[in-house]
Amino acid sequence: RRVHGGEMENKSTHNNNHQVNELINKLKSYSPNNNIINKLVNESDLNWLSEKCSEIFLQQPSLIELSGPITIVGNTNGHWEALLKIFELKGSPPDTNYLFLGGYVNKGTSSVECLALLLAYKIRYPNNFFLLRGSDEIVISSSGKSG
Repeated sequence: RRVHGGEMENKSTHNNNHQVNELINKLKSYSPNNNIINKLVNESDLNWLSEKCSEIFLQQPSLIELSGPITIVGNTNGHWEALLKIFELKGSPPDTNYLFLGGYVNKGTSSVECLALLLAYKIRYPNNFFLLRGSDEIVISSSGKSG
């Protein structure tokens, strides 16, 4: 174990950071125009992102108290260029703290890519990057089915 940023970091955390950094770099090289995401992030990567984020969400309280400065972001709706523009204008994590209010998917052509990048940032910077579940992220809204 080693101390990093005032927190204990073990070998597993170091491996997770390496893996998530690779995914973040892959995702940042994505362009909707060249449609190469399937070669960059596969189903296994998406499952890993989901599993690791679930662990973080379960460890953090349901009610979070945040102090500024923090950038609050509304619906990204799968619009890749808009999401990258936010990071360009406001700064990348962890230099800027973020609270995303939901609305990650549905309308844009890059919903999977947007969600994957947001989940990767959540894993890499769990105390500077916060994701709330919006109405687009519930089963009934996204698929038309409940449960």
